[in-house]
Amino acid sequence: MASSSHVTIAQAAPVVRPEKAQGLWADAASRLLRNRAATLSLLFIAALLCVAAAAPWLAPYAYDAQHLDRAWQGPSAQYLLGTDAFGRDVLSRLMYGARVSLTVAIMAQVIILLIGVPLGLLAGYFGGWVDHLIMRAVDALYSLPDVLIVIVLMAFIKQGLGQAGTGPLGALGWLDGATGGLTGVLIGIGLTYWLTVCRIVRAQVLALREREYVLAARALGAGPARIIRAHLLPNCLAPVIVAASLGVPAAIMLEAGLSFIGLGISPPMPSWGIMVADGIEALRSYPHAVIAPCAALSLTLLAFNFLGDGLRDALDPLMRG
Repeated sequence: MASSSHVTIAQAAPVVRPEKAQGLWADAASRLLRNRAATLSLLFIAALLCVAAAAPWLAPYAYDAQHLDRAWQGPSAQYLLGTDAFGRDVLSRLMYGARVSLTVAIMAQVIILLIGVPLGLLAGYFGGWVDHLIMRAVDALYSLPDVLIVIVLMAFIKQGLGQAGTGPLGALGWLDGATGGLTGVLIGIGLTYWLTVCRIVRAQVLALREREYVLAARALGAGPARIIRAHLLPNCLAPVIVAASLGVPAAIMLEAGLSFIGLGISPPMPSWGIMVADGIEALRSYPHAVIAPCAALSLTLLAFNFLGDGLRDALDPLMRG
């Protein structure tokens, strides 16, 4: 009798596909969102940007509308944050002041990056006399107190642009007047605060220019412009983004300080620094005029600092996991 043969067929094991690896920016974004303080700060900054952009529609009054019979009124249903010495609504001026502070902060960082990043790339990649020339200029500017340089520049810009009639300076003076002194503040901050970004980019390029992929690109005939654009600049963006985010609070504080001493935004254009300067004389009797802009400044600075710290941790490869 023939024995029946039994063939055992093993069940096929399910194919486990490896998870798709996230890119640098996607991984950084996911780790940033897991940082609760950075996420809340990002939401606060986004809300502040929306308020600043929609200030003409959200503000209950015009920022320069004066009601002398309602001067120094405390917070009420009509004026939620009270009024100042000229009867102007503090909440409305606070909203318009957010436009000034955020515009100065963001545009100043754009100017700083446009100056510091190219000079850092050139100094780090070419070395030699190019590096020597750029870095000696950076060292010379670092030896001078930056706040004093900004104050001198602002005083010169205010006087020079105001007296210029025609030509490029006249056009710049007209633009400064049309923006309420904003152009002069941007020039003063942008021309003095690019030094740190330049040094950061130079240090990154010095560490990257001898890497294998850079040497391979050079061996394949890629020129300096392509190597800098395609290989060095993308790998320098992470520390530059962190430096820019941490530089925003410094720009906001500097603008507030310049406006406080009368070298920043020109009245009646509101700025948080001008609002503090206007209310400081009546601080004991009417503290609401100072508390509101100080609270706005403090919360904004804290939000940008928390966001900068979160970006630094998210973009740091050693912080993964």
